[in-house]
Amino acid sequence: MDRFRDELRQSALCRDVTSTDVNELVELYEVELLAIFDRILPMRTSTRRSRPSDLQWFDYDCRIAKRNCRKLEACEHQRRDYRNLVTRKREVFWRNLIAQQSPTPRRMWQSIDNLLGRGRLPADVDISATDFHCF
Repeated sequence: MDRFRDELRQSALCRDVTSTDVNELVELYEVELLAIFDRILPMRTSTRRSRPSDLQWFDYDCRIAKRNCRKLEACEHQRRDYRNLVTRKREVFWRNLIAQQSPTPRRMWQSIDNLLGRGRLPADVDISATDFHCF
């Protein structure tokens, strides 16, 4: 940005402009700015690979779907970060709880049983898949 500012100050745009013709001023502006940009950001060639002819079906709808897919990939990173955070928080919570309750072994083991899901009612084995489906 500093280089652009310096180049602009040294250009004909910042000198005394005597012309009042709008067309001449627009042309001067365009010529000077293009010259500055060419000095600061010289044109480089790049290679654009075209798609094979069998991808002629890849139209606007496909491009939009691909763009949405990429957005969802970003969401997947956020979802993974969220799951990792929840896992860390859960681990820290249970470690701290067990550490606090270690002086009282009975309460500590109750917490461990709760953590492992012990003491919960087992699933009803008398219900069949058909009965469950009808529920």
